[in-house]
Amino acid sequence: MFQRVIKICLFVVIATANPATAQEVKKITMGYPSLAFTQSHIWVAKEQGLFRKYGLDVDPIFLRGGQVATQALAAGEPPIVNVGTVIQANLTGYNLVLVASMENKFYQLVFVRPGISSLES
Repeated sequence: MFQRVIKICLFVVIATANPATAQEVKKITMGYPSLAFTQSHIWVAKEQGLFRKYGLDVDPIFLRGGQVATQALAAGEPPIVNVGTVIQANLTGYNLVLVASMENKFYQLVFVRPGISSLES
């Protein structure tokens, strides 16, 4: 008797189940201000399909420099920009929001020819 009840319940569940619908992919543009390795995470995420995995079809667009990228963001297109000049922009009157930060300090890289091992050389 118990097995028969289980079979009936299973049949009802299967018969009334709706097919899963695919998540609609939202197309969005994302600006980036430089052709540097600090912007590479955008392209890695796009090439590896991470944006699409979370329902986004991201179109990265190059904006020449942080100032141009910030101005484009303030104008509303693109709606998202990977730029660190939001704080400076807000100090001059813009009303922008910094959602996340990839870096917690400024850093400098120095490329030199072989043989130079210190700044004094």
